[in-house]
Amino acid sequence: MNTKPIKFYLNLVVGSCIILFLFLVVISFAVEKTLSKEIGYGYLASLIIFSLGFVSINWSFKKNIKIFMAVVIGGVAVRFFLIGLLIFLVMRYTDLQVMYWISAFVAFYLSFQFFEFRFMNSLIQKGNK
Repeated sequence: MNTKPIKFYLNLVVGSCIILFLFLVVISFAVEKTLSKEIGYGYLASLIIFSLGFVSINWSFKKNIKIFMAVVIGGVAVRFFLIGLLIFLVMRYTDLQVMYWISAFVAFYLSFQFFEFRFMNSLIQKGNK
């Protein structure tokens, strides 16, 4: 079993939790304590959606190219649907300040995507050598 994806994922989650904690401490002293809920939920939502995509792409990486591309394309569609659904649910059924939640969600999700692309690129580069 290849432990590199698991180690990468755990390092990313632990590192992002540390950054989240430090960010929440600064926000709670500098701005408002109420924003910590929006930022925390935005982080959690982005982590869940990122995790689903990371697991599916990592699973399909060693499969044939048809399966890999179907998982990647289908995964993008599922992620877009989940993001839209989450935004709708947050706007409709919560008392969160939506703009702060969306800002935190987008910031963390794009950060996760950046590291996912770098990780997948390193696997592809390693496979081509």
